[in-house]
Amino acid sequence: MDTRCQKAFKELKVHLSSPNVLSPPIENEIIFLYMGVANLIVSEILVRKEEAIQCSIYYSSQTMHDIEMRYLNVEKMALALVSASRKLKSYFQALQVIILTEKPLW
Repeated sequence: MDTRCQKAFKELKVHLSSPNVLSPPIENEIIFLYMGVANLIVSEILVRKEEAIQCSIYYSSQTMHDIEMRYLNVEKMALALVSASRKLKSYFQALQVIILTEKPLW
């Protein structure tokens, strides 16, 4: 029991001391696009799963202009999706992307 605790502590120490970097996607894998909307900002993060861990591939956020702040939530989600599809076009064309949101898109 004591050696397992020490091993787990060492692994945690290595993980916490390593820098958080973006991970490249792997060919033919499924990746996930998480989209979030707030009053002033829309953001997207593209991740892939490596075993039980989600690794970031790309992160983007966009501040909304005055007129965009008046959009309905569904319109803000559409804005986030259009923004992501333009910025991440190569990922959308090469890989299967599953879109996850906090709100329904329809």
